[in-house]
Amino acid sequence: RNVHDALDLQLALDHAKGCLPGHVQGKLQDICNMGGTGFNNLDEGHGKFMKISSGRDELLAILNNKGTDPSVIKQLLVIDYTLETQQSVLVQGLTSETRLPQLCGQLRALLTALVGHLPQEDELQALLA
Repeated sequence: RNVHDALDLQLALDHAKGCLPGHVQGKLQDICNMGGTGFNNLDEGHGKFMKISSGRDELLAILNNKGTDPSVIKQLLVIDYTLETQQSVLVQGLTSETRLPQLCGQLRALLTALVGHLPQEDELQALLA
């Protein structure tokens, strides 16, 4: 599963390179190179989760920019989907996490992604306020 997710992301990134700013490409390439979703301890798992979250934040900013060319939205959504899948795998592997700051950070990252896909929903915006 780790290899499959990384390959999916690499393929999606290769297809979208022309529509991503260089710093976003670099951030996403770092995610591709992080060794999949496996981890040896909770700190490593949390770090991977947050690295993916940072990449998703960048993509959502592009998706929510009114100046984004509609022809690239599908490619960006495919990348976001592969990142969401990786986060899902990590969350499932982090079931023994009990540290409140890390759990709050992960919850905030998931809510931010949800709000990023539904930016007009006032109730979701209020959750992050």
